[in-house]
Amino acid sequence: DKVTSAILDVSWLGIPRAPVGELRGGDARENAATIDGILSGKVAGAKRDMTIVNAAGGFVVAGLARDLKEGIELAREEIDSGRALEKLRALQNYRAK
Repeated sequence: DKVTSAILDVSWLGIPRAPVGELRGGDARENAATIDGILSGKVAGAKRDMTIVNAAGGFVVAGLARDLKEGIELAREEIDSGRALEKLRALQNYRAK
């Protein structure tokens, strides 16, 4: 099997480019707060955009979206509807048991 890499420019899908500094994470606590903020609608900008792109790729690979454009729409819908946050809370509650 061959592994390849590529640079993906999703600006044509309405995702603006962002400086690396806007995407840089922090320690585990900061990163957890960022994820919670994105999924609860309190964090916007580059980190939310990158979360959407990553989720879109996952949706394509899983066969839930035909392409990145559809995956991005699905990811936005899942976050904006609160369903993504509900899934996170369910996972947190499961792990706490």
